[in-house]
Amino acid sequence: PVITYFKHQAMEKAASAETLVSAAPTPQRCRTPGTEALTEACPTPLTSAVPEVNEFTWPSSFCDAPRGERLELSESGRVATRASGVTKGVAFVGPLRLESKAYFEVEVTEMEARGSQSLAIGLCSSLPAKLRAERARDLDSCCMLGYDLPKIYANGAEVGKLKHWRPLKDLTAGSRVGLLIERETMELSVFINGIKKVSASIPNAQPWPCEVWGVVDVHGNVRSVRLCKPVGVEKADVKVPPPPPAWTKPEATTLSRLDSTQALSSEDGPSAGEPQEGLEPAADAEATAPPADVAQSSESAKRAAAAVEVAAGPKKRIRLNCHPCGCMVHLLGNTGSVVHIPRMGDFVIGRNPKSCQLALDSQDVPNMISRRHAVIVSADDSVMVVDCESVNGTFVNGRRVGRETLRQGDKLVVGNPAQSPAHFRFEVSMPVAIEK
Repeated sequence: PVITYFKHQAMEKAASAETLVSAAPTPQRCRTPGTEALTEACPTPLTSAVPEVNEFTWPSSFCDAPRGERLELSESGRVATRASGVTKGVAFVGPLRLESKAYFEVEVTEMEARGSQSLAIGLCSSLPAKLRAERARDLDSCCMLGYDLPKIYANGAEVGKLKHWRPLKDLTAGSRVGLLIERETMELSVFINGIKKVSASIPNAQPWPCEVWGVVDVHGNVRSVRLCKPVGVEKADVKVPPPPPAWTKPEATTLSRLDSTQALSSEDGPSAGEPQEGLEPAADAEATAPPADVAQSSESAKRAAAAVEVAAGPKKRIRLNCHPCGCMVHLLGNTGSVVHIPRMGDFVIGRNPKSCQLALDSQDVPNMISRRHAVIVSADDSVMVVDCESVNGTFVNGRRVGRETLRQGDKLVVGNPAQSPAHFRFEVSMPVAIEK
């Protein structure tokens, strides 16, 4: 009975092992047509997949309006930066002529360290009159690829999922993201650094018109993008400088090897006016010498510069004057209040009243100001504002700055100008500078 029992146990184990092996999936499982996602990977270089991509053109700047509420444009509209948050960063490119195909490309210039969502790219058949949606995927006239998983969105609804492309893993600072639009097949293809990553056909969509707009949603961990120039424009921008004139290139005189080193010490050597043996005849002096008028003008310019330096003496140093109170700069508030900036030490602006000389906060926009937002540094010849890597930035005359020299009449805004209240805005008041 004992032997029979162990034989029975061994048979049961063998049967269970066979069951597990038969249930294991095969390495390549055939899928039924229609169950595949709406995407297909195609890691083919851009030049071979789309030979005519070099002929595509698109505008050199993003549309100024409409655009996301938190989106700021710089470098003549080529760079789009989301000032805060993770949404409301929609930018439009166009119009794009879509006879059969169209293409545009952006470069990721700035990314945040963390984030569970990322950039999306697509097209819009008609521009909205006023952009109120937080994301481009919520617009009725947009078809978008990307975001968190990523997915396919058309006319404000999710219509499919993407495979073989993960923006959170694939995108880094410096990545170039391009979108190829094909009108006949209603297909969108995403290219990363010239390689086709994914294609998606938009189901049950209305035919696209002959004129569309590209859409870039600066979303999630992507904070800033730059609109790339077409290949033809980039080549045209490269200018080759003209070659220098012939008289500026010194010609080397070639010496032939002497038969013996004793020839240099021979008493019967050549005189000063006679040509030396073993030397090649000199090149034509007129070809290598600069023109006479150039040489005379250069000599006269040198003499004039030396005379000016002697007459001028030591250079004058500009020294900033002080207000009667002793401060070199005042910040004037909107209500007429005056903030005195002392000459000694750093003047810190922020939200923490314990460590900042000027504490700013508002219930309307809480946490708009960082705990240590910006510092004003005074010197004898200049006053400078330095941003402490704040989230919402420091702006001088409407431009976000990291380090900027302040001048009389400058407009200083602490935080995002689009949302900052009135008491976050100041005017710089400085006395007239004197020379010493």
